[in-house]
Amino acid sequence: MLKIWDLPTRVYHWLQALLFTGLVLSGYGLAWSEKQHQAFGILLFTLIIWRIIWGIIGSETDKFVSFFPTKQRMFDYLRDSKVRSIGHNPLGGLMVIIMILLLLIQGVTGFYLSSLVDGKALLGRQTLKILEETHVINALLLEGCSIFHIIAIAVYKIKGQPLVKAMITGNVKVTASLKQPALASKRSALFMFFASVCIVLLMIILNR
Repeated sequence: MLKIWDLPTRVYHWLQALLFTGLVLSGYGLAWSEKQHQAFGILLFTLIIWRIIWGIIGSETDKFVSFFPTKQRMFDYLRDSKVRSIGHNPLGGLMVIIMILLLLIQGVTGFYLSSLVDGKALLGRQTLKILEETHVINALLLEGCSIFHIIAIAVYKIKGQPLVKAMITGNVKVTASLKQPALASKRSALFMFFASVCIVLLMIILNR
């Protein structure tokens, strides 16, 4: 049994899922209001900034360099999918990077369309139109990726890899001789989250 996901990463993952669900429901007017939609968006935007920072200096399995889907990694995995990766396999890594990029785009466009930005008119009508269209189209892409992600989890479960359980407990059962990955401290994660909050607050202050 190996510990591959630290507690901050697991908390981030489930908070992201909850906030994204809230954003979809409030965005389509199925629950909550525009005010809550904006609040969910700011919280998720803060989490995404944290995840990007954590992907650079966090735990070994969270670092982008450890799972970035290079041509060689992708080729090796597609040639023999039984080769076990610690953390994300190349296809999973590709999905993580796509999701983070889409969520970042959604967060940035949503921020500049929100009431937190006083000078939206200064951006110009055409720019605002592009931001609105991007926000809508990007939301559809995110929903599609989320559905694909859920299907992939179900497929891996059938194949004997309980990904949901691993993201709850942080542990995976391995048969091969694999090295325990280095996990960063909770204190570092908390400090990086504080830094992420400061970045978002600075953005709000500069746009008031």
